Amino acid sequence: MATFEESIRTSVELGRSESSEVELYKNLLLEQAGEYAQALEHLDKAKTKICDVLGWRERRARLLLAVGRLNDAKVAYRDLIDWNPDHRGYLWQWLQSLEVLPKSLAPSELIRLQTGALAAEDDSGASPSSLTEALAHRIVETCHPLLEAYPTSVQLQLIPLKFTYGTEFRRHADALLQRMLQKGIPSLFAILKPLYRHQPSKIAVVQELVEAIAGAHAEAGTTSSDEPNGHPSTYAWCLYFLAQHYDYLGQTAKALELTEQALKLSSTAQQDLLVAQAKFLKHAGDIAGAAQVLNTARELDSRDRFVNSKCTKYMLRNDQVEEAENTIMMFVRKDVPDQKEELRELQVLWYELEAGDSFRRRRMWGPALKRYHLAKHDFDEFMDDQLDFHTYILRKLSFCSYIDMMRFEDQVYTLKPYIHAATAAVQCYVAIYDQRQRDLANGVAAPPAPPASKAKAATIADAADDDIDDSSSEADGKPKPKEDLDPLGDQLVQAADPLHEALKFLAPISKLASNHQEIALAYVDVYLRQAQFTRALDALVPLVAVHSVDNPLLHKALVT
Repeated sequence: MATFEESIRTSVELGRSESSEVELYKNLLLEQAGEYAQALEHLDKAKTKICDVLGWRERRARLLLAVGRLNDAKVAYRDLIDWNPDHRGYLWQWLQSLEVLPKSLAPSELIRLQTGALAAEDDSGASPSSLTEALAHRIVETCHPLLEAYPTSVQLQLIPLKFTYGTEFRRHADALLQRMLQKGIPSLFAILKPLYRHQPSKIAVVQELVEAIAGAHAEAGTTSSDEPNGHPSTYAWCLYFLAQHYDYLGQTAKALELTEQALKLSSTAQQDLLVAQAKFLKHAGDIAGAAQVLNTARELDSRDRFVNSKCTKYMLRNDQVEEAENTIMMFVRKDVPDQKEELRELQVLWYELEAGDSFRRRRMWGPALKRYHLAKHDFDEFMDDQLDFHTYILRKLSFCSYIDMMRFEDQVYTLKPYIHAATAAVQCYVAIYDQRQRDLANGVAAPPAPPASKAKAATIADAADDDIDDSSSEADGKPKPKEDLDPLGDQLVQAADPLHEALKFLAPISKLASNHQEIALAYVDVYLRQAQFTRALDALVPLVAVHSVDNPLLHKALVT
């Protein structure tokens, strides 16, 4: 480490930022080596050299906790809570420094504790065991002074809701619901969703409390659409919450009824209510109605990027590809030669996948594969982009960020969007292969080979015309847009070996097949058609140990 540091300092002239990065990286190595005391000593000595003050404070608090200096760690985390009382990590590590939580608590258990899952009741709806109940009481009591100091902190307000039961829970929940419904917090249901997920016995209490608040404000809410200050009435927000509540319980008709009532009462929360109504319609199976309602919500504020994207997604799920493209193009720059190419350059993965799924549902394999290949190309570019960072790191010496980036690149193909693109593309290629086999059995002529020579000739022609294009571009003052030689994906459909192309998608995620059902079944689909039965069986065997054979997809693969 000393040799490395000396080589850095003698090879380049370090500015303050570069010196800071070197010190942080050195400290990271000490921490990862388990030399916590040495890392803490180094961090204190390097304080004046480090530019990232918050990062220094976070790292120092973490090291103090690691070496067992609990009093100092308590002070350090309390200072961090003062800086951001809504940071969940600060709060729970502060509790560890107070020995309210055991220092040895596993990260997975800490996460479950933060979400309330560790305090969840058993199947009978009973409260937790006496040990967990005692721990819950200590957590609530310890955090009470913090809640008084920071009454607007959402994380602190949730503590008593997660770790109290019976009348205590009712009292805390009523206070929070009264306050947030009167203020009109649209995200209230999302804030309380961990309770719904992990502590379902509390759902009925929440419903009862909100209905009581709604009843108390019903007369005022039904006599005027909005309060004098222009905000939606408390009654309207109660209806909004209850609609989401009933939708969560699967009572979609009730949710839609309440939304209609709220829409009649409030003129200033129309967009929030329409977005919720669209979600309920989607859950009811009316995706066409959901897309229509969401488009109405989008038109209320054409500058809202979130609603625009949501509307685009719903349109794609309703197979309105052209309308969806026009909608998303509203947020693509207008001063570019080709907006479609600009959208591709933006690497909007969700759009590419949703569009591909829309074409796949309609068995339009070419356009579907075109979108899935675009998604694969995006991930390939993510990998290639790290090469640019290699040279940047030598100039800026941002080693900690470099390590994070390398770790991300190691698992980039394991992300859900790539798995989605890969397995969907395999389905397309398998369908193409099956169709060819049926055509062959029926005596139908095979499709013509992909016009590679034509594409190559077009590319050569484009290169030959570069001088002309450049001169015309300079004359117009605008660059010439790129030409897509296969806009409909015809060449992808006409691939000589569709199964080989399918395996190319699966290659980067082959190691996940042993414990990922979709990937394993995709391999099985390909191997069975290649008559590689041993490989197909090898892909299935690990799944049987994890998943039940009653799983319909797994059962189908086994009997095949």
